[in-house]
Parts: sequence; C-alpha cells; structure tokens
Amino acid sequence: SGARTITKNPVFKATEFKLSHADNSFSIEFGTREYNRPESLIYRYSLDNEKWIDLPHGTNAVNFSDVSPGSHTLRIVAVDNGIQSDESVITISIAPVWYNSWWAKLIYLIIVLGVIYYAYYVMQMRARRKREAIERNYEAQINEAKLQFFINISHEIRTPMTLVMSPLQKLMASDDNPARQKDYRTINRNAKRVLRLVNELMDIRKIDKGKMMLSFTDTPIVPFIDDLCDLFKPVADSKDITLTFDHEGHDDMELWVDPANFDKIIMNLLSNAVKYTPNGGKIDIKLASGTDDNTTGPLHRYAEISVTDTGIGIPESERQHIFKRFYQVRNNQTGGTGVGLHLTSSLIKLHYGTINIEDNPEGQGTRFVVRIPLGHEHLPVNQLNIPLAQSSVPKHTTNMVLVPDINETDNDNVKVKVSERVLVVEDDEEIRNYVAHELSTHYKVDTCANGKEALDIIFKQQPDLVISDVMMPEMDGLELTRRIKKNINLNHIPVVLLTAKSREEDNLEGLETGADAYLTKPFNIDILIKTVNNLLKSHQRLRNTFSGNQTHDEKVDDIDTTSSDDKLMERIMKVLNKNLGNPDITVETLANEIGISRVHLHRKLKELTNQSPRNFIRNTRLRKAAKLLVEKKLTVAEVADLTGFRNPNNFATSFKELFGVSPTVYMEQHPDSPEE
Repeated sequence: SGARTITKNPVFKATEFKLSHADNSFSIEFGTREYNRPESLIYRYSLDNEKWIDLPHGTNAVNFSDVSPGSHTLRIVAVDNGIQSDESVITISIAPVWYNSWWAKLIYLIIVLGVIYYAYYVMQMRARRKREAIERNYEAQINEAKLQFFINISHEIRTPMTLVMSPLQKLMASDDNPARQKDYRTINRNAKRVLRLVNELMDIRKIDKGKMMLSFTDTPIVPFIDDLCDLFKPVADSKDITLTFDHEGHDDMELWVDPANFDKIIMNLLSNAVKYTPNGGKIDIKLASGTDDNTTGPLHRYAEISVTDTGIGIPESERQHIFKRFYQVRNNQTGGTGVGLHLTSSLIKLHYGTINIEDNPEGQGTRFVVRIPLGHEHLPVNQLNIPLAQSSVPKHTTNMVLVPDINETDNDNVKVKVSERVLVVEDDEEIRNYVAHELSTHYKVDTCANGKEALDIIFKQQPDLVISDVMMPEMDGLELTRRIKKNINLNHIPVVLLTAKSREEDNLEGLETGADAYLTKPFNIDILIKTVNNLLKSHQRLRNTFSGNQTHDEKVDDIDTTSSDDKLMERIMKVLNKNLGNPDITVETLANEIGISRVHLHRKLKELTNQSPRNFIRNTRLRKAAKLLVEKKLTVAEVADLTGFRNPNNFATSFKELFGVSPTVYMEQHPDSPEE
C-alpha cells in the first residue's frame, strides 16, 4: 500500500496490517472453520473498543471508509445459537499524509521555533539599533551642545582678546627694550594660540555644515613646513626638545594643498608632539613620497609627512577613538579640548588624504603618518587656484577682516577734519572706552551701549560715521545697520561693524545689511582707524563731487537744458503737490495722472530717488508735515489731515520712523524758522 508493506504473513495469520493514507477505505472478510449451518452464525465487531455491532445473518464482511490515520484495533467474534467464540484481534495502522507525518511536524516545529527565534532576534536588533540611534543622537546633541557652548564662549573670548592684542601690538611697535620685547612675543604667541583654538571650533562647524570649501594651490612643501617649524622652535627650545625636519631628496617637492587649512594640520600635529613630549625629548618630521600598488585612486602616488615624538604614547585601545570630536585619551595629563585631532582628520579627508597612528619605531612615543595625493588630477576644477605668481612661503594670519583698501600714503589732498563726529556703539564698556580713547585724537567721539540708544543719537546728532558691535542687547548691530540704511535721512552715514563672529556667512550677513566694513575681533586698532579714515574720505569726496567743489561747478555758466528725467520729476511733483492732502492717492493714481505705467514709474523713481513710489509719496508727505510743524500754526492732528494721513497715530509712527522723534518733540526741537 503506497510505500508500505501491508503484512509479511499470510492474511489469516496476520495480526497487524499497514496501509497508506491513500488506502484508508477497505474491506475485511472473515469466516469460521465450521461450514455447517452458516445461516445460524452472526458476526459481531468492535473498532477501537467502541460499541459492538452485529452483522446481518449471512454477512461476513465489514466495509470501512475514510478511516483516520493512526493505529486502530478491530475485535471480531462469531455467535452461534448464543454461543460466542473467542475474539480475533487485529491492528490496522494507517499512515498519515506526508505533510501530517511526525517528521513533517518536527520540521514544522523547527520552522516555527526558527521564526520565533528570528522574530525575537529582529526585535532585539531593532531595539539595539533604536538604543544605538538614541545614543548616537544623544551623543550628537551633547557634541552639538559642547560645540555651541565653545562657539558662544569663543565669541566672548574675541572681545577681551581685542584689549590684549591691540594694545600689545602698539607696545611691540613702540618699546625697544629687548627683555620686554621677549615678553611681548610670548604674550603675542599665546594670544594667537587662543585665537587659533577659537578658529578651530569655527572650522569644525563649517565642516559639519558642509560649507568648508578649500582652494588648492601648488605649494612648495619644504619651505611651507620649515616656516611652521620655526613657529614651534622657541617652545621646543624652552623644553630642551630637539626638533628636526628631514626632507632629503625632496627639496623641490610641490603639493596641491590649501595653505590656509593645511598649515592647521601640521600645526596641530606639532602642537600635540610638543605638548606630550617630555623635556629633553625629540621630535622628527620626515617628508617622503611613494606609490601604493593596492589602490588606483588618488593615493596611488602620494607624499608622506610623518611626525614622530618620544612622548607618552597612545595606547592601542585608544587609537580608534583619538580622532573623534571632544575625545581625550584617558591618561591625558596635560588637558586639551579633544578638538585638534578631529579637525586635523577632517581637513586631511578634505585634502583626499589619510592619517594613521603608529608606535615610534625607535622606542617610546607616537608616530603620525599623513599621506596626501600627488598631482591635481583628483581635485575638482572649481577648487583649483592657479595664481600667476606663487609665493614659496605661505603667510599665516590669525583672522581676516573685510575693510577698504588701506594705503599708508595718501595720493590725494583730502584731509579728515578733527571736527568729524564718530559714534561708537559697544555693550562691553572696556572695548567701548578703548576704541573711543584711540579715536578721540582723530575725531569727536560719542559712545553708547546698544543699538536703541545709538539710533536716538544718530537721529539727533547725525554723526559722520558709526562703529557698532554686532551682538548687543535691546537692538543688535545688524538691525541698527538695517534701520540706518533704510532711512533716507540716515543712509548716507557709513557703518563699520565689529564682531566676534568670524564665519563667512556672518560676514555676508553683515555686508548684506549695508555695512560699509566688517572687522572681526580681535582687530588691530590701526586698521580700524585707517578704515574709518578711508570711509570718511570717500564720503567727503562724494560730497565734494555732488556739491561741485572738485570741479568748481559754481563758476561755470549754466546752460538752460532740461533732461527727460527732470521733466518727469516735475510732473510727478506737480501731481503729488496737488494731491498731497488726498489720503486716497495711490501709486496707480499717480501713474495714471502722469501718463506712464505703474512699472515704469516704479523703475524711474527707484533710479532717481532710490525710493519705491509708495515710500516716495509717504516721505514727501512727511517732509511737508515737518515744515508745517516747524511753523507752529497748526496742531499735529491738523498737519496729519492736511498731508493725507487719516489716522493721527499712523502719522506719528511714520513721522518718528523717518525723523527719529515724535511730531510733538520735533516741534519743540525746532523753535526757529523753517529755513533752519
């Protein structure tokens, strides 16, 4: 039956039969050894110990259909006139279908257990990934909080550093005492070190935001590194550390690097080496080149710069974390922020290079190995800087300032008058007093502590130039600059912004507000004075040009000509004067009265007056209102009504925005004739 043997014995002797699941319908015939009087026999059977069933007379077979898989016991007896024979017992075993067999169930069990285990594993992995994501987010938030904290602190550091470096530079220039000059250089070197740390934080933020754009220049690397080594020799000599640079055979090597950022890589490595090398130690810098046959990328041909020291070394377990931001080696006894190596690694990646840490092959200490690709084929074209003449030694600057061109010699005869007035706006009292003191020998100087106070002073005194800090209470320097440049009575005043923010986007934001110059703290006071001088001279040149003083226009006979623009302005003013008291006059009305399109009117007024038509109408009304107020013949409400303002409150607000004071105060401040 199927693959099963039903029985190995003769049927009448067999006690067990095996059938497949396909043969679960079958018949069993039976009989006795006595064949006389068969009509008197009755057969009875019981399946699986259930109730006995009697068969009809003469019937000796039982039919079974759809018997369930498993082992079944069939009992049969014969009854002859009330006499019952012995039981005949057979076992019928029906195999289950294959997918319901014991081995199939075992497989099912294994699969179910596997699914349960996999589900548990997936849940565990998801939970672990979720925990890791939470930990990463938490770590990122902590790092961001640290970085933001350091950046905020760096802004605060730049302000007092101005009071350190600017007076220090004056002392270095004026004091010839050799002993004090040595102290000055020490102070200057450490002050620059503080600024370098501050700038590193700014660089990390740029890299994180993807805004660090390098400018690669073909740079002679030997004098470049020599120049950096010279910066560290005084510190190395003070600790009796031998600092050597081995570049034998590579004197003419040139690398495509960004000098302004590549020097930070070398300086950080040298700074760490000097910091962690004990007195009497040794620092070796080696320049080499080579090829890597295992790679076809930019590093197939490379320059290798190694910095080896005899310092405390870095344990193997710490090396995989050493380039993480804010990470510090556990045995670090010299402090540090954990920023330098992270910035170094990030800048090397931007140079398409690699950095590795090794043990000093000659004994105690650490060896940093930097590899930078040779050539420039791997570099983006928009990042290549190919100057007409390249300098062999890079210049290292602490910070950059956006100022007008500064020339020590004046080629013109324009002189800045001492009577010119400068307003210094700075919330830090020491900085404010210092800048005011330095400028007081050149100009008349007024001071205030925030932008709100400054705006009131500017409206009242109309200074010739404003010097303002950016971060201030009440009103910051950017908002102050916007209000000055948007007011037609004030927008001619030059504005110089001083700030501790050194990011490019901060510089752009300052210049976009209309600032004429943007200086980063700590600034050189001489640069500030020269910047103010240049701006005032430029402003004076413009006044001379428009007044005709430079060309003696008043001595030239006028020729009666009227340009088309003058004719247009006459038509505009004629219509505006006619409708000055009409509150319903609009830009469209003005354009229709003149006979030009609204777009053309807007373009011409913007070109001729630097004002939009709406502002031109409003400002003309306000200037007329100012004249009426000075005459003191009408009340403020009557003046507002005569100049087309329905709401006196709106009139007062607009008037104060243009003139800096309310109409009532304006009347009090102008007791004399309108001509004044």
